[in-house]
Amino acid sequence: MTNPGLGGAYRAAAHGHSTQRHLLEINEAINQLGRLISDDPGAAEVIWSAMRGMVLVEMIVNAHLEWERERQLLVDMVTGYLQSPSEHR
Repeated sequence: MTNPGLGGAYRAAAHGHSTQRHLLEINEAINQLGRLISDDPGAAEVIWSAMRGMVLVEMIVNAHLEWERERQLLVDMVTGYLQSPSEHR
């Protein structure tokens, strides 16, 4: 007789591993984007902070919210930084 909970535990562990791998891939992509924007590792941290904030709020209120304005502000900040003279970087 097998334990019926083991299949569920295995699937949960596999899902957890898959989720962790996906988050690591996203982290690397964000870091690559940050390196394209600036040699300063803080550039990727700003992007991550914005994304974490958006996700956290949606988790707290348990609803999808529109972030178009905030995403546009982030794009504008990056664009402004890229258009600034290189000696300011």
